[in-house]
Amino acid sequence: MQSYERAGLAAEWEETVRQIRTSHSRKTGFLSRFEALAEGTRPRREPSFLDRAKKRWRDLTGHHRARLPPAPCYPDPI
Repeated sequence: MQSYERAGLAAEWEETVRQIRTSHSRKTGFLSRFEALAEGTRPRREPSFLDRAKKRWRDLTGHHRARLPPAPCYPDPI
């Protein structure tokens, strides 16, 4: 949106928004995020799948940090 306005293309931005709203009207998940973009607000950063999985693991196990057992030490072969 801001780049369209800086380029003097605000009317084209509005037309693009209108076309997207019309052609994607049934895609509610998409439209909710698109509306935020159309208004010029930045999307909130959501945690990645890995971050959510780590948090879920910590919550389930009570571990604040995943710890692996130490690797076994084998003597060097002669």
